Amino acid sequence: MRRRELIRLITGAALIWPLAARAEPERMPRIGVLLAGTPSSFAPRTAALLQGLQDLGYIEGRTIEIEWRWAHDRVERLPELSAELVKLHVDVIITGGTPAAKALKAATPRIPIVMAIIADPVAAGLVESLARPGGNATGFSIVAPDLSGKRLQILKEVVPAISAVAVLLNPANPQSQIELKEMQVAAQALDLQLHPIAIPAEAAIDSAFETIGKTSSRALIVLTDAILYSQRNRIVAAAA
Repeated sequence: MRRRELIRLITGAALIWPLAARAEPERMPRIGVLLAGTPSSFAPRTAALLQGLQDLGYIEGRTIEIEWRWAHDRVERLPELSAELVKLHVDVIITGGTPAAKALKAATPRIPIVMAIIADPVAAGLVESLARPGGNATGFSIVAPDLSGKRLQILKEVVPAISAVAVLLNPANPQSQIELKEMQVAAQALDLQLHPIAIPAEAAIDSAFETIGKTSSRALIVLTDAILYSQRNRIVAAAA
């Protein structure tokens, strides 16, 4: 009788266990997104991200959760926001721009980081090499620093008489410093004078254009930066 009861008990448990296992809801994968700008300024890019995920079968709120973090054009908030995402134990973090990527890289050596809008990830210390990134960060570069000289060359072809160019940059972005150095080398070869104008914050745009107006600049180049991208409409309006 004991043996029969034991078999009955084991058989019953075997039937109940799969049902109990199926009854437990699976944890929905979570993606962290860290961006330096604002939801409105980055709307085209976030819409493209959501569409790309949907094309692969990942829908926010149904098959994945997304933790959005915005610095609202304040670079100093990036380390704090990076730490928040790490504490949430998200499965992967998507970011754009060198300052945000560096903040995440400093915050976690484990959670995978997918980067975009990075000019030179090797020079910025984010990866070991393009062929073998190593570590926990990967992604793609859309603007190579050595293209900075090419931009000046095209500008010179369009306006042959030009002699001075204003350059807007965010001094908190190490990538901008790399681009500026490349551009300064090219400027010497093209006999152009550069006027670097640093914009440390959103409020500095108007004063930056006042400074540009006092120079002999006849053209403007804006270096790669997530904050300057976020403020692109104001910059275009001020330039016009």
